[in-house]
Amino acid sequence: MVSSHGIPGLSLWIGPPKGTALDNKLNATISKYISETGVAQWGAHITLLGSVIDSPEQAAARIADVVKINNIKPFSVRLVDVVTKDLFFQSVVAKAEETPELMSFNNLLRNLYAPPSSENYWPHLSLVYGNVDAARKAEIVREILDEGGIVDEIVKVGVVEIWNTEGELADWKKVGSVILG
Repeated sequence: MVSSHGIPGLSLWIGPPKGTALDNKLNATISKYISETGVAQWGAHITLLGSVIDSPEQAAARIADVVKINNIKPFSVRLVDVVTKDLFFQSVVAKAEETPELMSFNNLLRNLYAPPSSENYWPHLSLVYGNVDAARKAEIVREILDEGGIVDEIVKVGVVEIWNTEGELADWKKVGSVILG
């Protein structure tokens, strides 16, 4: 296994409902490339916010308050492209549309947990983790696009999952969730 240091604290994830056709397709795509990268399996998700320093219980209560006070209802996000980056946890990703609902929700959570940052939120759904060379990443993107079934798919978001992402990827675990609406 490739050593993959986690993300400090908790991570807040959204994604397709578990067991749906889209969830199965995304997870099958993730699984397809794991043998090449040597990383542990993870579930399809769009990170809303990472490095949240809080207990799972407090995070759930605070997120539930944000959802209630701001009347955040379930929303949809379209996957608009498959691209690469030079980051371990974003080697090959499905770029998510920057909808007003998604960007506003991220901003509310950033204001709750993080000091103002110069980093803009870049919503995406990672399909390949790992240190993959640029030529192979380009091949993977072509393979994914040729297979179809990811670009223009709609992710129906109804739950925020709270994950402990400290330590190795294999040790990450879901520690809570908050239902929208």
